[in-house]
Amino acid sequence: MDDGFAKRIIRSDPSDSGLRLTEPVLLQTVRPENPEPVTGLPEWATRIFRKVTMIQFLIHEKADTVGVATVDIKQGETAQGLYMDSQEAVTVKALQDIPLGHKIAMKDHKVEDTVYKYGYDIGRIVANVKVGEHVHIHNLKTRRW
Repeated sequence: MDDGFAKRIIRSDPSDSGLRLTEPVLLQTVRPENPEPVTGLPEWATRIFRKVTMIQFLIHEKADTVGVATVDIKQGETAQGLYMDSQEAVTVKALQDIPLGHKIAMKDHKVEDTVYKYGYDIGRIVANVKVGEHVHIHNLKTRRW
């Protein structure tokens, strides 16, 4: 376990707005394979520790059809995501490797379908895409070109 995680929690007050589940530094230091709390943490920190899951992609708005990888996601992995507008958790099985910063499909897309990210039309699909596939320049084109 990363000792930095425990130190950050101990220095934070539970009512401190600086301790949020969308804070990438916090999320990337928690290891899902070791859910046991670090000994010596205050009781409120133990409760938070047990609820934190590593977020692997973010979806900005509920209407978005793609999420953005916050870490490299491996093919076959069930990735944990978070809707930023509602803080609702979501999972999707990655059908392909999704590099950090790239998009993962949250719904099936057919050729000419519109892709939404940040609540905006960011382009059109040029090759069919299934939920969990990598969405990038090989299957998404801006409407400007």
